[in-house]
Amino acid sequence: MKKGCTNKINKKLKNKGLHLYIENEFFVKNLFVPIKMLKR
Repeated sequence: MKKGCTNKINKKLKNKGLHLYIENEFFVKNLFVPIKMLKR
């Protein structure tokens, strides 16, 4: 029972981490595109 709970929590954390990572990647790309356009 306890192991199942920790597995669920770990899965949630992993999913959250992945989601945050994807969001950050998207944010960074969106940030860099205007900078590149400005430098041109």
